[in-house]
Amino acid sequence: PRLVLSSIARKEQGERHRQLRQQQRAAGLRREPSGARGVKGGSLFCSVWGGASVDTRGKAKQGWADRQRLVQSRKSGKMGDKSSEFYLRYYTGHKGKFGHEFLEFEFRPDGKMRYANNSNYKNDSMIRKEAFVNEGVIEALKKIVKDSEILKEDDRNWPTPDKVGRQELEIVMGDEHISFTTTKIGSLLDVEDSKDPEGLRVFYYLVQDLKCFVFSVCQMHFKIKPI
Repeated sequence: PRLVLSSIARKEQGERHRQLRQQQRAAGLRREPSGARGVKGGSLFCSVWGGASVDTRGKAKQGWADRQRLVQSRKSGKMGDKSSEFYLRYYTGHKGKFGHEFLEFEFRPDGKMRYANNSNYKNDSMIRKEAFVNEGVIEALKKIVKDSEILKEDDRNWPTPDKVGRQELEIVMGDEHISFTTTKIGSLLDVEDSKDPEGLRVFYYLVQDLKCFVFSVCQMHFKIKPI
């Protein structure tokens, strides 16, 4: 019962904040995002899946190349239906006592899902999974992104990555392309203390939903616990 109540309360709170943001935008009090800003870090999937050493600058990574081809195809008009384009990548990680520990997943335009979870605690091994998902899964993922209204947010006033860790979220949906970068968020207290608590709250809840979604897909497809 407690979990049910907390879930309901979270949805109600999210709805109230969503209405408040809409009112502020209508009144011209909230700034619309100025556009996509690329993340220099790039995806780790090329090094993880290809077996090469990790290069955080991402100069020749498959994930980066896929996104570049997607953007170039969109600009050149070679892709037929721009509204159907979709790409999503999320990364969270830090470097500490046990080395570089991170969690990363992505959904590519061809329907391929990639998942990697690296933890060196007690010499634990890296979990790496790949699978192709159908259109129903992609549509469900799109709905999660659209309902969150993350495409209307801007990370300009969000906390920058620090020694605590780093989070990256990149989404391509139709004609829109966003790249967000911020530090790790421990709890909602960190959100409330930020310069943009409303926007960061949207990001925080979306990340929780995306993690649950990916963990569920991995557990159903591979019949394992993803973490």
